Amino acid sequence: MKQIDDPEREDAQMIEEAMQNTLTPEAVAAIAYIMRGVVTDDQAVNRQIRWFTETLTELAGGGDEVDRVAEEFQTRIG
Repeated sequence: MKQIDDPEREDAQMIEEAMQNTLTPEAVAAIAYIMRGVVTDDQAVNRQIRWFTETLTELAGGGDEVDRVAEEFQTRIG
């Protein structure tokens, strides 16, 4: 499995484009919110999760937008 922990890598850019082309901003924000608390015992995996979460957050429009969407979803299911 390839390591994708550098946002400058061409593979990482392809992942970002795929997410933009297939997921709504709301879905991206919801996934970013869920991923915020994920931690493992493997620091390399944690770096990749952190990169993925930061990338999702950026694609969603930033942390405030992620929080807004999360609040909206919690209101709907709460």
